[in-house]
Formats: sequence, C-alpha cells, structure tokens
Amino acid sequence: TYYRETKRFALLFGITNDSLPERWDDFLHYNRAQWTSREIVVTKTARRLAHEILTPPDPLFAPISDRFRIVPSALLPAPVREAFELPYGSAEERTFERTVSLLQRVLPRLPRRLRYVPPYLDATRRLEGRTGNDPVGRLMNHLYLGRMRVE
Repeated sequence: TYYRETKRFALLFGITNDSLPERWDDFLHYNRAQWTSREIVVTKTARRLAHEILTPPDPLFAPISDRFRIVPSALLPAPVREAFELPYGSAEERTFERTVSLLQRVLPRLPRRLRYVPPYLDATRRLEGRTGNDPVGRLMNHLYLGRMRVE
C-alpha cells in the first residue's frame, strides 16, 4: 500500500510509473542504494534548516524538545541521520521507544486538531477548499512554529 501510494505521489512531480521500480523489493534496493550514494547530499544549509525545524521556538515546548529531534532522527536511515549530524545512540533509542509507546496510547484519544501537527491540518483544510485556519489551529501554529500562520 505504501509503495502504491508513493507511486501516485511521484506522478504529481512528473515521475512516470516507467521510471519507478516495479516491485517493493526493487524499491527497497534502490532506496537503500540512494542513502549512501553521492546523489543525496546533506549540505550545511540543510543541516541548519533541520535544526530549525526540529527545535520548537516556543519555550513551552522546552521540556519535550528532545522528542522533537529524536523521533525524526530515529525514523531516518542511519546514513542520512549521520549526514544531518543528528545524535542517535542508546539513550535516544530508549527515548524514542518510550515516546512511541506513549503516543500509541494517547494520540487516538486526542481530538483531531491536537492529534496532527498544524501544517498538516492547514494543508488538509486547503485541499478541502477551506481558507484560513481556525482559532485552535492558529494557537497550535504559534506554539509549534512560533507564528500564527504557515506561509
């Protein structure tokens, strides 16, 4: 399912099905080869942007800011994570496992507005033809991004 969905997404960027690996295993092989190829390059600017994205601007989030860095770090392939110079050792792995366990219990019980990050909710609203965001969305954007709107 995931691979079929990524194929549809690739079409949005003008990549035809003929250009994509046919089977999931072929895709995995291609993907793993890209992680260590010279085609993917993490620049100084990319590392700076990653730091900005993974560091919540609002001090309210300071107690959980490590999780903002650790969860995405854990989900990246090791060669890409290393290229971004994101620390990930046994302490981060334990934090990631505890965070996933907590999220699995808590997220399903939260209202939709709190379950998803504000930029996702804004994008969903735009796709549905709704403009702007609601007051909760503006507050969440402010807390998550340090500003009320996603530009």
